[in-house]
Amino acid sequence: LALEPTTVLLLHDLVEPPLAPVAIAPVPPPSVIDPQPTDRRWHAATVLYRYDGEDTGDPDAWRTWDEEFVAWSVDVQRELAAAERAQVWVAQRHGGPVGRATLVHDRQGLGAVEDVIVHPVHRGLGIAATLVHTAVRAQRHLEPDLRVGLGADPGSRAERIYRRLGFVPHATVWSASRSSRKSSTP
Repeated sequence: LALEPTTVLLLHDLVEPPLAPVAIAPVPPPSVIDPQPTDRRWHAATVLYRYDGEDTGDPDAWRTWDEEFVAWSVDVQRELAAAERAQVWVAQRHGGPVGRATLVHDRQGLGAVEDVIVHPVHRGLGIAATLVHTAVRAQRHLEPDLRVGLGADPGSRAERIYRRLGFVPHATVWSASRSSRKSSTP
Protein backbone atom coordinates (compact mmCIF):
# COMPACT_ATOMS: atom_id res chain seq x y z
CA LEU A 1 0.00 0.00 0.00
CA ALA A 2 1.42 3.37 -1.00
CA LEU A 3 0.38 6.74 0.42
CA GLU A 4 0.88 9.68 -1.92
CA PRO A 5 0.34 13.36 -1.12
CA THR A 6 -1.25 15.86 -3.48
CA THR A 7 -1.12 19.58 -2.84
CA VAL A 8 -4.47 21.24 -3.55
CA LEU A 9 -3.95 24.78 -4.82
CA LEU A 10 -6.63 27.45 -5.21
CA LEU A 11 -6.34 30.43 -7.51
CA HIS A 12 -5.83 33.70 -5.68
CA ASP A 13 -5.00 36.19 -8.46
CA LEU A 14 -4.37 35.00 -12.02
CA VAL A 15 -0.91 36.09 -13.21
CA GLU A 16 -0.17 36.27 -16.93
CA PRO A 17 2.80 34.07 -17.87
CA PRO A 18 5.55 35.02 -20.32
CA LEU A 19 4.64 34.44 -23.95
CA ALA A 20 5.11 30.80 -25.02
CA PRO A 21 5.87 29.81 -28.64
CA VAL A 22 2.54 28.02 -29.17
CA ALA A 23 -0.98 28.55 -30.45
CA ILE A 24 -3.66 27.63 -27.90
CA ALA A 25 -7.15 26.64 -29.03
CA PRO A 26 -10.24 25.07 -27.48
CA VAL A 27 -11.06 21.62 -28.79
CA PRO A 28 -14.72 21.03 -29.62
CA PRO A 29 -15.92 17.66 -28.33
CA PRO A 30 -16.66 14.89 -30.78
CA SER A 31 -20.26 13.76 -30.93
CA VAL A 32 -21.33 11.67 -27.94
CA ILE A 33 -24.07 10.07 -30.03
CA ASP A 34 -21.99 9.23 -33.11
CA PRO A 35 -18.30 9.12 -32.16
CA GLN A 36 -17.24 7.99 -35.65
CA PRO A 37 -16.32 11.41 -37.14
CA THR A 38 -13.93 12.21 -34.31
CA ASP A 39 -12.34 15.63 -34.55
CA ARG A 40 -8.60 15.30 -35.22
CA ARG A 41 -7.71 17.83 -32.51
CA TRP A 42 -9.67 15.81 -29.92
CA HIS A 43 -7.75 12.68 -30.89
CA ALA A 44 -4.45 14.57 -30.83
CA ALA A 45 -5.21 15.92 -27.36
CA THR A 46 -6.01 12.39 -26.22
CA VAL A 47 -2.78 10.89 -27.57
CA LEU A 48 -0.80 13.33 -25.40
CA TYR A 49 -1.78 11.23 -22.36
CA ARG A 50 1.12 9.00 -23.38
CA TYR A 51 3.45 11.70 -22.10
CA ASP A 52 1.81 12.17 -18.72
CA GLY A 53 4.41 12.06 -15.97
CA GLU A 54 8.09 12.65 -15.52
CA ASP A 55 10.44 12.50 -18.48
CA THR A 56 12.62 9.51 -17.60
CA GLY A 57 14.61 9.57 -20.82
CA ASP A 58 13.08 6.23 -21.85
CA PRO A 59 11.43 6.65 -25.27
CA ASP A 60 9.27 3.56 -24.61
CA ALA A 61 8.00 4.66 -21.17
CA TRP A 62 4.61 5.59 -22.65
CA ARG A 63 3.96 1.89 -23.31
CA THR A 64 3.22 1.41 -19.61
CA TRP A 65 0.30 3.86 -19.59
CA ASP A 66 -3.05 2.55 -18.41
CA GLU A 67 -5.09 2.44 -21.61
CA GLU A 68 -8.32 1.50 -19.82
CA PHE A 69 -8.07 4.44 -17.43
CA VAL A 70 -7.24 6.85 -20.25
CA ALA A 71 -10.18 5.56 -22.33
CA TRP A 72 -12.50 6.02 -19.35
CA SER A 73 -11.14 9.51 -18.65
CA VAL A 74 -11.55 10.54 -22.29
CA ASP A 75 -15.14 9.25 -22.32
CA VAL A 76 -15.94 11.25 -19.17
CA GLN A 77 -14.35 14.39 -20.64
CA ARG A 78 -16.27 13.90 -23.89
CA GLU A 79 -19.57 13.70 -22.00
CA LEU A 80 -18.73 16.69 -19.79
CA ALA A 81 -17.65 18.72 -22.82
CA ALA A 82 -20.85 17.83 -24.68
CA ALA A 83 -22.81 18.99 -21.60
CA GLU A 84 -20.78 22.24 -21.59
CA ARG A 85 -19.20 21.41 -18.23
CA ALA A 86 -15.65 20.94 -19.48
CA GLN A 87 -13.37 22.45 -22.07
CA VAL A 88 -10.30 20.72 -23.45
CA TRP A 89 -7.52 23.00 -24.70
CA VAL A 90 -4.64 22.05 -26.98
CA ALA A 91 -1.31 23.78 -27.57
CA GLN A 92 0.14 23.50 -31.06
CA ARG A 93 3.69 24.16 -32.11
CA HIS A 94 5.03 23.78 -35.65
CA GLY A 95 1.55 22.60 -36.67
CA GLY A 96 1.37 19.69 -34.24
CA PRO A 97 -0.16 19.19 -30.79
CA VAL A 98 2.40 19.49 -27.99
CA GLY A 99 0.23 20.07 -24.91
CA ARG A 100 -3.26 19.77 -23.48
CA ALA A 101 -5.29 20.80 -20.45
CA THR A 102 -8.89 20.45 -19.32
CA LEU A 103 -10.95 22.85 -17.23
CA VAL A 104 -14.06 21.27 -15.69
CA HIS A 105 -16.69 23.30 -13.88
CA ASP A 106 -19.98 22.77 -12.10
CA ARG A 107 -21.84 25.86 -13.42
CA GLN A 108 -22.13 27.02 -9.81
CA GLY A 109 -18.83 28.82 -9.49
CA LEU A 110 -16.34 25.99 -8.95
CA GLY A 111 -13.79 24.84 -11.51
CA ALA A 112 -10.78 22.57 -11.64
CA VAL A 113 -7.87 22.37 -14.04
CA GLU A 114 -6.98 18.77 -14.86
CA ASP A 115 -4.75 16.73 -17.12
CA VAL A 116 -2.13 19.37 -17.93
CA ILE A 117 0.26 17.46 -20.17
CA VAL A 118 3.12 18.75 -22.32
CA HIS A 119 5.18 16.53 -24.60
CA PRO A 120 8.63 16.05 -23.00
CA VAL A 121 10.47 17.59 -25.96
CA HIS A 122 8.53 20.85 -25.51
CA ARG A 123 8.72 21.19 -21.72
CA GLY A 124 10.39 24.22 -20.19
CA LEU A 125 9.01 26.65 -22.80
CA GLY A 126 6.08 27.95 -20.74
CA ILE A 127 3.47 25.86 -22.56
CA ALA A 128 1.84 24.42 -19.43
CA ALA A 129 1.56 27.88 -17.88
CA THR A 130 0.07 29.29 -21.09
CA LEU A 131 -2.46 26.43 -21.31
CA VAL A 132 -3.62 26.86 -17.71
CA HIS A 133 -3.75 30.65 -17.97
CA THR A 134 -5.73 30.54 -21.24
CA ALA A 135 -8.22 27.97 -19.92
CA VAL A 136 -8.84 29.85 -16.66
CA ARG A 137 -9.07 33.26 -18.34
CA ALA A 138 -11.58 31.96 -20.92
CA GLN A 139 -13.81 30.34 -18.30
CA ARG A 140 -13.63 33.40 -16.05
CA HIS A 141 -14.78 35.48 -19.02
CA LEU A 142 -17.98 33.38 -18.91
CA GLU A 143 -18.09 33.10 -15.09
CA PRO A 144 -16.29 36.09 -13.51
CA ASP A 145 -16.67 34.74 -9.95
CA LEU A 146 -15.34 31.27 -10.80
CA ARG A 147 -13.17 29.73 -8.07
CA VAL A 148 -10.52 27.48 -9.59
CA GLY A 149 -8.43 24.75 -8.03
CA LEU A 150 -6.02 22.04 -9.09
CA GLY A 151 -3.71 19.42 -7.64
CA ALA A 152 0.02 18.79 -7.95
CA ASP A 153 2.69 16.64 -6.37
CA PRO A 154 4.27 18.59 -3.47
CA GLY A 155 7.45 20.38 -4.56
CA SER A 156 7.01 19.33 -8.19
CA ARG A 157 7.70 21.34 -11.29
CA ALA A 158 3.92 21.51 -11.81
CA GLU A 159 3.38 23.02 -8.36
CA ARG A 160 6.01 25.68 -9.04
CA ILE A 161 4.34 26.56 -12.37
CA TYR A 162 0.92 26.85 -10.73
CA ARG A 163 2.26 29.04 -7.91
CA ARG A 164 3.79 31.44 -10.46
CA LEU A 165 0.34 31.69 -12.08
CA GLY A 166 -1.21 32.81 -8.79
CA PHE A 167 -2.39 29.54 -7.25
CA VAL A 168 -1.74 29.14 -3.52
CA PRO A 169 -1.59 25.95 -1.43
CA HIS A 170 -4.85 25.20 0.32
CA ALA A 171 -4.55 21.62 1.60
CA THR A 172 -2.69 18.35 1.28
CA VAL A 173 -4.73 15.30 0.34
CA TRP A 174 -3.36 11.81 0.85
CA SER A 175 -4.32 8.97 -1.48
CA ALA A 176 -3.76 5.28 -0.87
CA SER A 177 -3.07 2.94 -3.75
CA ARG A 178 -1.85 -0.58 -4.27
CA SER A 179 0.87 0.51 -6.65
CA SER A 180 2.72 3.79 -6.83
CA ARG A 181 1.73 6.23 -9.59
CA LYS A 182 2.92 9.71 -10.44
CA SER A 183 0.61 12.51 -11.48
CA SER A 184 1.29 14.68 -14.49
CA THR A 185 4.19 17.05 -14.63
CA PRO A 186 3.98 19.65 -17.38
